[in-house]
Amino acid sequence: MSVMIKKDSWKKFILAAALLAAGLAGLTGSESLASSNDMINSNILSKNIIDFNKDSYNENLILKMTDGRYYEEKEPGPYMGPNWEGKFYIQLIDQKGKILSELDLNKAFNEQKLIFQSVFNIEFGDYNNDGSMDFAIGQYVSGNSNAYKLFTITSDGKIEELPIKDQAEILSSGGNKYSKEFEKIDEVSFKNQCYDNIKGEMVETCYTWSDTEKQFIKYVLPLTPEIQKIIADDYVKDMECTREVLKRSLNLYFSWASRTLPVYMCF
Repeated sequence: MSVMIKKDSWKKFILAAALLAAGLAGLTGSESLASSNDMINSNILSKNIIDFNKDSYNENLILKMTDGRYYEEKEPGPYMGPNWEGKFYIQLIDQKGKILSELDLNKAFNEQKLIFQSVFNIEFGDYNNDGSMDFAIGQYVSGNSNAYKLFTITSDGKIEELPIKDQAEILSSGGNKYSKEFEKIDEVSFKNQCYDNIKGEMVETCYTWSDTEKQFIKYVLPLTPEIQKIIADDYVKDMECTREVLKRSLNLYFSWASRTLPVYMCF
């Protein structure tokens, strides 16, 4: 038994097949774009697949605008372009979509107005060597710096702020303005760089975790007359004593302090 197909039917069949092939070919290339658009349409500015408790089951850590507005700023300036302004939460969500914990980001930033201008990835570290995932979330301050808050995901899945003694936030230069990973000095310490407009140079500071106080401490070492003399000597200015030699000299001088309190020199 033979099947007779009209010429017009063949043309329609070939056209449909071509359209189907083109559509399938475009799926892979548009997958990331569609994913990004889905995030934007649902007011999710950051979505990160993690396994916070290392149980081989992934969770999502997201940053989401729960109330607010989206607008595009036309006037030239730091906020020109797309803007999400409003109420934001950081949420830890399991594979079934259940919210395990969440944190009010506006409250963490002292109820400041929060604005994000793009989707971004959260960068993780472990700054106090407790085995938990730590991360920083930032906001634009100026062309030279952004203000960051430190957070952690505890072993039982709670999102909490990591406090810094006598300091509300970390002003930092460089990196993504909404999340960055700080450079670690040792297991419980990290350093930060921020451009000082008054000095006209980059300034480095050190932060060390105190188990007794349960917070990070920014250290400013007192300059004794002996150390002041070392710094003021002409051979330092003439670079006869290199920066590394100076560091070793200072570390030796303060070695007694390391027996009771970690001390770090940052330049």
